[in-house]
Amino acid sequence: MLYNALIYAITRDPPFGWYAALTASMLGVQLVLDPSLAGLPPGQDGGLLRTFALCAYLICVVGFVSSYLHLRSEVPRVDAVLKILLVLNLGGVVLEPVLARSIAHTVADDVLLFAMLGLCLWAGLRSAAIGREDARYYVLAFAGAIAGVAINDFAEDLRAGGAFLYAFPAGVAFEALFLALALASRVRFAAYDALTGVRNRRGFEEALGCAFREAARTGSPLSLIMVDVDGFKEYNDRMGHPAGDALLRRIAHQCAACCRGRSDVFARYGGDEFAAILPGVQEREALTIAQRMRAAVLEHCPVSITTGLACSRDARSAHELLSMADAELYREKRARPERAPSHAALHAAYPR
Repeated sequence: MLYNALIYAITRDPPFGWYAALTASMLGVQLVLDPSLAGLPPGQDGGLLRTFALCAYLICVVGFVSSYLHLRSEVPRVDAVLKILLVLNLGGVVLEPVLARSIAHTVADDVLLFAMLGLCLWAGLRSAAIGREDARYYVLAFAGAIAGVAINDFAEDLRAGGAFLYAFPAGVAFEALFLALALASRVRFAAYDALTGVRNRRGFEEALGCAFREAARTGSPLSLIMVDVDGFKEYNDRMGHPAGDALLRRIAHQCAACCRGRSDVFARYGGDEFAAILPGVQEREALTIAQRMRAAVLEHCPVSITTGLACSRDARSAHELLSMADAELYREKRARPERAPSHAALHAAYPR
């Protein structure tokens, strides 16, 4: 809880703040479900404390889901429905002490709660289906929470005691564990491109800033190679987006394999542009690496690439180094006509 609150204070990434609040509310729910932990006599649940804890938990669940999956911007209708279900569930929790615990009231509570948790689960499945890898932990978290609530409610309705009544806190604990794993994966995948598996632009910019500062501190060289795919638009138009995506993955793999290992960073800068950060590499060695990249792509792909190289000795900042490499790339592009892939090359690589 404190760790995620600290991460939120540093990054201002809303899911971390919501998760810190969610874990605090989970602790509150556990205290009111087990009166002895809260110092209450057996058979008492704290009255207003119980209502407050359950309301806080439901609010934090929806806040976390909405921010983690970007529902407001990506699927606003789902976000609106989820918040309507939240209001209805809060109403049920607040009115529970003054309403008779009838079968109708119990069924209504269960239907509303399962509808809300089910929509949270569906939203996670949707994100996982479109390629968001960290969403798998999120899905497991809500599957565990739903199972815990279901087992606990059926045990209460059937007046079954024993271990069944611990299903809800067990489900909450399961939810907390896998949401923590989802956030940990979010930290990792936030810096990586989902299509190619190499660093994305955010990861590239962070790595370039760190590498430039280290080069300035130690006086060691730093080279940067910008890479642009020749004729990619024509290839994508002729062969279709799935083939274009496969080509980008292949180019990323071939170019990354030409780098020296863990010290180098290869990234997708955007679209069909890539970049390689080479700490401790002089210009001559960087030129050799760029040549290897061009040769590897020509050998294994139906397109070519153009590269632009810059070295840190000529730059006063990471931004200036990037601008120099980008300018060199476009000088190279203008110096020779773009070599679009021929029909023969296209169909040899991806026959229809």
